[in-house]
Amino acid sequence: MVRGMRGTTRLTVVLLGTAIALSACSTRTGDDAAAPAAAPTAPTTSAPSAPARQAVPDDVRPTKETRVADTNTARRSTGELAAYFAAAERADAHLRRAAVLVNHGMTKDRLRIAPEAVRAIQAASPQALATTLPPGMPPRLMRPVLLTFSELTSRYYAMRFVLEAGDARREVVVPRDRVFSPTLAEIVEALGNGAPAAERFRRDLAAAKAIAGDYPTLTAGPRSRAAAELATRVEQIVSANGCCVETGGEIFTSLAPLRWTGGRERHSWTGTINGIGFHTTWTGKHWDARLDAG
Repeated sequence: MVRGMRGTTRLTVVLLGTAIALSACSTRTGDDAAAPAAAPTAPTTSAPSAPARQAVPDDVRPTKETRVADTNTARRSTGELAAYFAAAERADAHLRRAAVLVNHGMTKDRLRIAPEAVRAIQAASPQALATTLPPGMPPRLMRPVLLTFSELTSRYYAMRFVLEAGDARREVVVPRDRVFSPTLAEIVEALGNGAPAAERFRRDLAAAKAIAGDYPTLTAGPRSRAAAELATRVEQIVSANGCCVETGGEIFTSLAPLRWTGGRERHSWTGTINGIGFHTTWTGKHWDARLDAG
């Protein structure tokens, strides 16, 4: 069963946000519906200072050969998920960087959105991250992997109002008395939705990596039904966190029940996921998954 989790906290642990065009406006129903978020608390913590860099002796600096060896070791230990795990770690770093910048720009009267914060959030797009997910994962592996994907997606959409108000080219100031959306109050409230995912992401990623080592090879091809299933599950996660005016907060701790109802091999599939209808179409390059509005 899929469970949504929401919460609020200070910005030092909150992260993520902009919109991806989606076909459905909601996939949550029954146990998927999250509890209402608590009233937000405006963050006041200043950005932490960077630790002093220490010189590294030449004899312990990684050489090109050792870096290649480390990469090959990572690939052997995590199989075909090595690319996803690397991309997930980069997304996490971008979102943490954005959180520090947003927190640093927050005062009781205004929010200064640095262009670097906007660019950092953009670099953590779930749409790009999803392209690194390999098809053919068995349920035991897919569940923890998509859990981490849902956490990054939750954090990203918790920052969607920062992206809407900000600009990647210049600093933007959002005053507290701003009357058009997104207001400062809306931005702060949305940011809180990413806190639970940010808090648990690193340990969940470590758990997923540990399981990935048991599956060094995944045999499903990009046009297989397994790939169509993956596209559908990704669409469900993204839609729950970012469709319409959603601002994150949905963490998928389990795989929703998925049933196939029809389709044409290698061309299209139909079915239901958690009771919501879906259809997938092969575009010539990838599966396009669409969910019915719930």
